[in-house]
This record gives sequence, C-alpha cells and structure tokens, in this order.
Amino acid sequence: MQENFTNSFKQPQVETNFKETNIKIWKVDLVSTYPNLSKEAKLIFTYIDKNGKNKYTAKELKEELKFSKYVFQRAIKELSNTDLIVITGNGRGRAYSKSLTKLELYVGVQKLADILRMGN
Repeated sequence: MQENFTNSFKQPQVETNFKETNIKIWKVDLVSTYPNLSKEAKLIFTYIDKNGKNKYTAKELKEELKFSKYVFQRAIKELSNTDLIVITGNGRGRAYSKSLTKLELYVGVQKLADILRMGN
C-alpha cells in the first residue's frame, strides 16, 4: 500500500450491500506515468499504442504525426531510453513497436501455458 501512496495512484472504490459488491478500479495510460516525456514523444507512443499495428516505419509515423526528421529522432530517442518502444532493423527496414509491459508478458505466458495444457 505504501507504493500506492508514493505514486499518487487512486485507491479502488468499493461499494457493497447485501446483494452485491462493486469495485471501481482506475485505469491510467502508460504514457501518463512518464510526465517528463516531451509532447512529441507522448504523441508517438500514444499513436503506436492505440492504432493496433505491430510495427511502424519512421516514414509512417513522421507523415501521420507531421513531424520533422529532427523532432521525430529526438522523440524516438526519448522513448527508446525509457524502454517504451522497441527499435528493430536498420536503415529503411527499421521499425518501431511498443514494448510489452510485465503484465502483458505474463498474460501471454499464461495463454501459452493454457494452450500447451489443452494439447496434452
């Protein structure tokens, strides 16, 4: 619980009566937990996170977000330094994708384990 207070997260709201118990849990966008990121870095991450595609090229991102080469490179460096994105490839083949969170990795491993158990 101390961690909750330190990070200023909202506490879940619990409402209960004789019939039911309702719990309201607050969801926070990952990028909002990095207040020191530039506006451009936040825009790139949000775009990558929300549009559902696995990988994006620099050209796609620069055209869609209307960033200059310099602004784009500076923002990508910020995102890479905070491990929010993964950069693969080189040159024209370079691609940018969202890093998986520990929770996303855990869920993926659990799904794989369930599939393997069903196969036996």
